[in-house]
Amino acid sequence: VHLEDCISNPKPLQKPHPPILCAGNSETGLRFTVEEAQASFINAPTHAEAAATSRRAKRIAVQLGKSIKTYAMVMIIPGQTAAAALLKKMCWRPLTSVGRAL
Repeated sequence: VHLEDCISNPKPLQKPHPPILCAGNSETGLRFTVEEAQASFINAPTHAEAAATSRRAKRIAVQLGKSIKTYAMVMIIPGQTAAAALLKKMCWRPLTSVGRAL
């Protein structure tokens, strides 16, 4: 895309551009991310699923002769005790299921 009379400041320090980060967990999304970006943001409900998705992204990268970094978000649920934190987690679970946002 070429824009006339368009200015973007400040200019990025990284050359040729800042790293591109993309999110997509489906096979199509991961393939697009590996093809077009330098890093993948992974979303998964468990550590095991996040690790499996990260491995899938890295396998796709190997197939394409590229490398990819993967990142995931972690939620820390504080409580006075482990049981209190677990109770909070169980109360929030319906609000954080697929298709809903907290």
